Amino acid sequence: MTSFATQLKYYMERANIGPEQLAKKIYKDRTTVYRWLIGQTVPRKNRQIVLDCIPFLRMRYANEADQLLQAAGHDILNAEEKQALFPLANNCQTILPNNKNHHYFIEHLPKPAQILVGREEQLQKLNQALQNPEVHFVSLIGEGGEGKSALMFGWLQRFSPEQLEKYHVVGWSFYSQGSHDTQTTSQRFFDYIFDLFEIPKTQIPSNNEAKGQFLAKILSQLPILLILDGLEPLQYPPDIQQGTLKDNALTAFIRSLSRMECHPAQLILINSRQLVIEFENISQHEQINLQHLTPNDGAMLLKQIGIHGETEELLDAVNEYQGYALSLTMLGYLIKNYYDSNIKQRKMIGNFLDKCNAVSHVERIIEFYQKFVWCEYERDGSLKTAFLCLIGLFDRPVKESEIYFLIRKSHYVKELKSTENDWKKVRKKLLALNLISEKISIHKIIEIDCHPIIRAWFGESFKKQEYKLYQQASQVLADYFSGLVAHKKPKNSQELEYLNRAIHHACNADNYRYALDLLQKRVLNGKGDYLFDNLYRDIGTHIDDLTVFADFFQYDWQYLPEQIDMAQQRWLNQAVSYALQFSGRLKETLRVTIPELRERIKTKDHFMAVFMARNASVSTACLGNMCLSKKYAKLAYEQACKTSHLTGKVVGMTTLGYATYLNGNIEEAINIFEEFFLSLEKYKSEPAYIDCYMIADVWYCRIFERFHGNEKLEILSKRVQNAIKELKKQENNRFLFNAPIVHANYGKILFSQNYKHDAKLEYEEAIEKINKANNLLMTPIVLRDCIEFYRRTKEYDAAADTIYEAYGITKRSQLKLFISDIKLQEVNLLLDTRPDDYLNKVEILYRKLSNLIFEMDYGLRFIELELLAARKAYHLEQPTQAQKHLENAQYMIEHSHQYGLYPQLKTIQQTES
Repeated sequence: MTSFATQLKYYMERANIGPEQLAKKIYKDRTTVYRWLIGQTVPRKNRQIVLDCIPFLRMRYANEADQLLQAAGHDILNAEEKQALFPLANNCQTILPNNKNHHYFIEHLPKPAQILVGREEQLQKLNQALQNPEVHFVSLIGEGGEGKSALMFGWLQRFSPEQLEKYHVVGWSFYSQGSHDTQTTSQRFFDYIFDLFEIPKTQIPSNNEAKGQFLAKILSQLPILLILDGLEPLQYPPDIQQGTLKDNALTAFIRSLSRMECHPAQLILINSRQLVIEFENISQHEQINLQHLTPNDGAMLLKQIGIHGETEELLDAVNEYQGYALSLTMLGYLIKNYYDSNIKQRKMIGNFLDKCNAVSHVERIIEFYQKFVWCEYERDGSLKTAFLCLIGLFDRPVKESEIYFLIRKSHYVKELKSTENDWKKVRKKLLALNLISEKISIHKIIEIDCHPIIRAWFGESFKKQEYKLYQQASQVLADYFSGLVAHKKPKNSQELEYLNRAIHHACNADNYRYALDLLQKRVLNGKGDYLFDNLYRDIGTHIDDLTVFADFFQYDWQYLPEQIDMAQQRWLNQAVSYALQFSGRLKETLRVTIPELRERIKTKDHFMAVFMARNASVSTACLGNMCLSKKYAKLAYEQACKTSHLTGKVVGMTTLGYATYLNGNIEEAINIFEEFFLSLEKYKSEPAYIDCYMIADVWYCRIFERFHGNEKLEILSKRVQNAIKELKKQENNRFLFNAPIVHANYGKILFSQNYKHDAKLEYEEAIEKINKANNLLMTPIVLRDCIEFYRRTKEYDAAADTIYEAYGITKRSQLKLFISDIKLQEVNLLLDTRPDDYLNKVEILYRKLSNLIFEMDYGLRFIELELLAARKAYHLEQPTQAQKHLENAQYMIEHSHQYGLYPQLKTIQQTES
């Protein structure tokens, strides 16, 4: 068999990757890789290291990986590893056919309203990015109406047949813009692309983050140009979480792909109105900003439309419209069709210098069409307005069958007394005016669309001026889409989408009873109590729920229509509170939760007040406000004392106990739990007793372990074992939500008892459970415990990977509490591994960590910060300073009773000094 060194050298040369690059990719020191290459050492102890190398060596077949593993003394790939590392091994020919017509899929991209003129600088940047094997992501950022779609299409049209042969071109548009600021998810995109690549459904993960990671593995092997248009519906506004992505599947896709060694001929082009924050620290990313057209380019655009006039007049027109591509396009087609293509005639429309953006320019031109052109000169002017108003009911391209169904059923158009031929003539005229566009989908269905700004304007105009008719037309669509689902419950994502559209249009019709009935009975599968029946679902499912919930709220999750009765308002607020929180959208959670908490207290609904106070406490803690978190925790406890419901009591107590623990008051937290266990004895006969006792025990063990250290390990071990037994008895119980913490607790205890192998199995079980639950707030707790375990067992590569994964989750949702915990582990890991220039990195990270912990007043981490300062001082060869920090830490341990930190203190004294 060929030696490991020979094989590694061959694959590195073939993949064009050097020793330093490979070392950086797998988080190893470069000297380690050099030793492998000269045959001095072989990675025999850790099989995972060899597996980590495989994606960066660009191996084509699984047997190549098997040979490398065997050369290092390890077993070959198992079926699961083979599928993860070589997902396309069996069907690459299906995915990459030779016929270029079969690998050019852009039917889901919007047809641009503008002609591409100029933009040579941006086109050159796109070409350079495509040719650069080091660039794999490009963000095209510009305002609405700037011509992003025109630039993309124009760029693609310049591709030669030889260029197209090299790439698998796929496009998808997320943009959704209607009269309501609704949301969308990436679910349909993932369904589409997996179907396009003929990936068997049995191989596609159900977990949303795993789904994103799986797609990244597939695309990393392909010469692909993937265009993701209109990403802003999946982003927060800039004032909320800095515009980060809401969608965790797409986030996981981007983050995973950015870490992989991608095919040189691969580019992901993203188009949005705002920066995608996730790209900030990705070296393979370039950003292209789209500005207004220059006067010369704007004049050229008007000429290409067919407008004539003196150059000076054309330039004046461009300046008046401030170079907005959409506004100039609409102006050009207006003048061409009604004013003999003479640019001087634009003065009839009015002066636009007082308008400041593309939207206001477009609206002014639309108003001119309606008031002066269509009303005065054309018999079918009212039909044109009506046709565009019907399109304004949708937040996406409209199928030809849908628009004509609406024409037949809507009272609005019946009043106009026109035949279907009249409507078809109107449609042709609107196409000539470039106010609408048409395209044929992959299923040979004609779709009618218009620019989102135009669609939104007509939708709002219809609603304001003909409200009753707007309601009736919306109800027609609600009935139409709900009727497309024959089953009582949706059987697939397409049927679920139809029901979600039905709810959207029913809300537009103010028929909230109809919409809620659809939501509760069909979308949520007849489970009316969102708290208990849907609380522990996949995060991606919560995001899908939020897309539907948004239709009921009039603004920013704060205002529900008066037509919804009080009981249903309470239900919606409670459901949204939980869905937002478990999606990691904490600031928005508080906007819903705090008013709802006040209302629950006011109406003496103590049971639900406990849960709302608990949400407020958890959210404020994660955002870093420990003082406010304790305040809401006390409120949860007060409300729990007033309810007779046992579940409410345990939630109130655990909330206060854990908030007290986070503030660093360990003894007080222990007392809260102990008093509760005593009070719980009188409820032994109740069915919920075992569940409630187990929940309290799970969180009590985390606190107790830090309080007593190693002295009470046997007691803790028995308690956790009992909790695991209860979990196994109740596999379908909703309290399985706590299973990851149970197994993480047991892992900590087993490690303290020196059962390292068993401890690792428990941590692996915890990770498996957390992936199944996919709960954004519990995941960082488990990952933090795993990082600590990997560090103590000196599995530094695994620790580094887990830190990276944890940062992706915590930073995306601004979980400041957990960001500080992960940063603490990261600094300790640097001190453990001592990579190049590590002291400088440690100093910078320590300063940021210290500021963050004191800013939050995070009492639980004060001692660990002192211990970290001691470690840092030893590495800086400052033993006197280190000793002072250790003395401070010992004093703080004795006064806060956090005896569980004594082993860490002793380890630093024995090893670092």
